[in-house]
Amino acid sequence: EAVNGSKEETSTPPEIRLNVPEKARTVSSVCTSGTLCTSSYMEDIEGAPFGSFVDYVLDDEGNPVLLMNEMSMHTVNIQKAVPGSP
Repeated sequence: EAVNGSKEETSTPPEIRLNVPEKARTVSSVCTSGTLCTSSYMEDIEGAPFGSFVDYVLDDEGNPVLLMNEMSMHTVNIQKAVPGSP
């Protein structure tokens, strides 16, 4: 009840729903690490998911930037997945 004895109406704030791209942008702008997954190209496990914990930063357009070593399994998997890669 309000101070003068009348009933006080409470308004419910509008529900905010983000679409999938907005959710992804929100999470990536708040977090600084995640899981990078690539498809394995190693013999006997080709096509299996290969994931590891990575840190990242965002560029001025909000795209994640990763520092990857030439010898990392992710780099090898990406190079083998893209025809014409070095």
